[in-house]
Amino acid sequence: MPIILAIIEDEKILSYLTTRGLLKQYVKMKYAILSGDTKRASLKERQPPNSGIWQFRINHQFRAFCFFSDLHTLVVARIDNHQ
Repeated sequence: MPIILAIIEDEKILSYLTTRGLLKQYVKMKYAILSGDTKRASLKERQPPNSGIWQFRINHQFRAFCFFSDLHTLVVARIDNHQ
């Protein structure tokens, strides 16, 4: 897994998180990933292997789906209710 130096999200993602009261939890997981604690956020690549789509846990219900725009930058494309 590459070292992640930046996580970028769109304004739509931030408004989605704010309206559902998830912004604080999202920021907590974002900084956990940036500090190197990917296990706490459950950052993993989606199936099939080498798909280029990654996910991390915001809380028990919501996941952030993302991809690498370059070697060290993760771009959050979607937040999903996995239940």
